Amino acid sequence: VLVRREIDFKSFIRQIAMRFENITGKAIDKFEVKFCRFEQDLHFYDINRYSNRQHTKMQFGGVLGRMRVFGLDERSVKLLQLAQITGVGKSTVFGLGKIKAERI
Repeated sequence: VLVRREIDFKSFIRQIAMRFENITGKAIDKFEVKFCRFEQDLHFYDINRYSNRQHTKMQFGGVLGRMRVFGLDERSVKLLQLAQITGVGKSTVFGLGKIKAERI
């Protein structure tokens, strides 16, 4: 299984912005994600479920862990707050993609 052990934080924020665009239908103008420092401690976690419709086991593995961002711009902070409500990434309809963001 090919899995990323690290996340490109700028791409992560841009994905949240694209999800906002899909939900609201409002385009977000291009912006630069700005921060001073980014730390991550991530690992892969595998989840299996059985699909009665497909009569097969399905893998829903993903990345778990912590990320710390220092000096993040205000626009990106608001997108992270949105992601706490909507989730991030694939399989959010199955309850995956949850994040918890807090200011320190």
